Amino acid sequence: MQRHPHDVSEVFVHYPLPIHRFSHQAAQAVECATRQGRFAEMRDRLFAQQDSFGLKPWAAYAAAAGVPDTVRFASCLKDSTAAARIVRGSKLAEQLALSGTPTIMVNGWLYPLHPTLSELEADAKRIASGKEASAAQ
Repeated sequence: MQRHPHDVSEVFVHYPLPIHRFSHQAAQAVECATRQGRFAEMRDRLFAQQDSFGLKPWAAYAAAAGVPDTVRFASCLKDSTAAARIVRGSKLAEQLALSGTPTIMVNGWLYPLHPTLSELEADAKRIASGKEASAAQ
């Protein structure tokens, strides 16, 4: 995205897997951080600290991610509109028959494995020239 700001965008769709006890709560925490402009920081922190889920409050993750208003964050955790976005994401993931997270798709092409940055760069160039992504299915 940094190398191709006019050609590439990221769309994040929640797909909290039911086999992970805290996945829905983590998705809700990301949504609430996003409302305060801290999506990437919260997403990265939660992915990096999954082993701490359930051991510390979500507000602690939010504070560490730089969420400016943790009271508003805590209120958001109870808000059904954030939960509705998560449900929509789960339904989309099920329609696409996704089996795990994170999943990488580019222009509708599903990568069977996580692509490297160089693979994504090469595919971005291929797509920009009108060809199909080489590493994708």
